[in-house]
Amino acid sequence: ADPERVFIAGLLHDIGRLILLKYYPEQSAWLMAYSRTNARAVVEAEPAIFSLTHAELGNLILRSWNFSDTTADLIQGHHGPFTGDIAKESAIIHFSDWLVHALEIGSSGEHAVPKLDTAAWDILGMSETVLDNTIRQIDRQVNETIQFF
Repeated sequence: ADPERVFIAGLLHDIGRLILLKYYPEQSAWLMAYSRTNARAVVEAEPAIFSLTHAELGNLILRSWNFSDTTADLIQGHHGPFTGDIAKESAIIHFSDWLVHALEIGSSGEHAVPKLDTAAWDILGMSETVLDNTIRQIDRQVNETIQFF
């Protein structure tokens, strides 16, 4: 995996959701309420309202900003399926997104922790031991960052 590309794509992975919230706030609020009431992930319900997902919109935005096709494809692929040359990088972004929600470090408007795609887990070859160590390291780094400010 290319660490710089994954870092940039990780930062921008939900840019499409921000655009939808900015320019379609009423539809976005309705969508989030609908998602909560019907226990569905927001990304699953987006096409019914917007005719595309925030990930697809993010792909289009990055291409219009002249980002590489690969980085744009990572944005589109962060919810899966994890295939092709960018499978591992997409899986890293998916797993990181899930972990941030699970640890309540951040949220993208989802009412619950998004489902972790087992394909991403398998591609990354994660073990429970690695996950435990990762969580401890994240907790330490978050606490250090908070103390800094």
